[in-house]
Amino acid sequence: MQSVQLLLPIAAFQKKQYLCSKIQLQQKCILTNKIMRMKTINSFSSKLFAITFSLMASLSIFASDDHSRFLCCTILTDSTVAITGQSEHITPPRYEYLPEDLVIPSTVTIQGKRYQVVAIDKWAFYWCYMLKSVVIPPTVTSIGAHAFYSCGNLVDVHMPSTVKIVEGHAFHNTKWFDNLPDGDVYFNNTFYRYKGTIPENTKVVVKDGTTLIASYAFSNQPNIVSVELPQSLTVIEESAFEECSQLNSIVIPNNVTFVGAKAFAEC
Repeated sequence: MQSVQLLLPIAAFQKKQYLCSKIQLQQKCILTNKIMRMKTINSFSSKLFAITFSLMASLSIFASDDHSRFLCCTILTDSTVAITGQSEHITPPRYEYLPEDLVIPSTVTIQGKRYQVVAIDKWAFYWCYMLKSVVIPPTVTSIGAHAFYSCGNLVDVHMPSTVKIVEGHAFHNTKWFDNLPDGDVYFNNTFYRYKGTIPENTKVVVKDGTTLIASYAFSNQPNIVSVELPQSLTVIEESAFEECSQLNSIVIPNNVTFVGAKAFAEC
């Protein structure tokens, strides 16, 4: 991963998106290849291509689940992909036929080549109200912002310890997150959110081993007076401490390489 700000490794010059659909009992799918964007080396402008074609290929995705229809994959490297979804705020959601109990595969096969699923991209399953449970494979290391946002019926998430990055609002407006107890919410190496209202004159201590503080993790918590951050921390996302109006003491560790916009706005 070259850019901490992006968090997901994006291919340098082109981004291919594959729409994978299972055809009843056959082990084949139609892949729709859309070249979304190509960046030239000597130009700051981007050109959008709408070249679409279909072809047949074998697929290992959801091979054992007859209720699944499709997933979208974005190729990241020559051996890895991210599970993706619709763009921001597009409704109705693209995934209208997902099973209630979703098992995300650890590998997919596209055009005869096997890829490892290493990420769930931002907005990937936004507003997929049909989801009730999700199993994330141990190959996944990052979950993008709003990945499961507003999956209102999602009550169970199996997240492996391999997931090191969980960006802001990835699980907001889900029953699973709502049912978590108030207080600090950690997802492995990510401080995701403080639930509830922090008591007056609180000195926050983020535990050792934390590498990322998600966006809005402590936002609008005026009772925080100081914050102690671990040396393991590398990323503070946008608006992480926004509107912490009483915050008067914080030391940013030397290992922090990225601080998002408005991370300390109105403090």
